[in-house]
Amino acid sequence: MLKLSVGAEKSIKMLTDAGFEAYAVGGAIRDIIMGNSANDFDVTTSATPEEMKRVFESMRIVETGIEHGTLTLVYNGGNVEI
Repeated sequence: MLKLSVGAEKSIKMLTDAGFEAYAVGGAIRDIIMGNSANDFDVTTSATPEEMKRVFESMRIVETGIEHGTLTLVYNGGNVEI
């Protein structure tokens, strides 16, 4: 089992609890598989940006690429791009 950041795990759980698909992706997964540490986690989801905003309404959100469907959740200890 891959060890994800707390933020990535929480983000995936919140999205799946809301009925969406959500998966960790990107370079962090590659790094973990290769036995290296990872600190830049990305998540992909079936939720639209508006749906993500509702799921994460109680959290700090930065619309880093909202026109492309991307937002960033700000967590203590690291951010998660979704």
